[in-house]
Amino acid sequence: MGVESRGTIAEAEFLGEIIDPEKLASKEKKLKERLGWLTQDQLMDNVKEFQPGNPSDPEKQFPGDIFALIAEKITPDDYDRLRYYTAVTRKEDIVLKSRLDYCEGVDFFFEFDSEEGVVKVTCDFALFEKSETDFKADVLAVIPDEDMNPKDDPKLWESTTKKIAEDIIWNIKERIKEIKKKKEERP
Repeated sequence: MGVESRGTIAEAEFLGEIIDPEKLASKEKKLKERLGWLTQDQLMDNVKEFQPGNPSDPEKQFPGDIFALIAEKITPDDYDRLRYYTAVTRKEDIVLKSRLDYCEGVDFFFEFDSEEGVVKVTCDFALFEKSETDFKADVLAVIPDEDMNPKDDPKLWESTTKKIAEDIIWNIKERIKEIKKKKEERP
């Protein structure tokens, strides 16, 4: 099994999968034909419709633990202001991968309803480190071991989820600063 296949399987195992990738692919194809191209925000909106479960209560433990760490820091009294979305599928057929994942390199993302407006942070899941020019997402979420789990190595699990959560929190705070700055610059 190649790294691509291992990576696809690991992404789905850790992050969860979009539901009905065939329907998502059909929708994205029709939109692209009609509009000519799709923005990252449009691709994110499409993926939101095909989520497994409640975005404010992720089903998989990995994003659930990251979600909890983020929520405790930025919105401890209202978890519904934070949402997690996966963009991955186990499908090897490129046509059935979400364009957000395949074209934009975004495997998952978080949305936060801040006082200043909605902020989004995109993430690329990886089995190994990449240089900054090798990924397009805001955060590179590297797991040091594709077999990592909280029962076998709780310290590794905790340090990994904590680092990813801290990177996402930093990005959320930066987005909020950018929104505030733009509001201040308006006449």
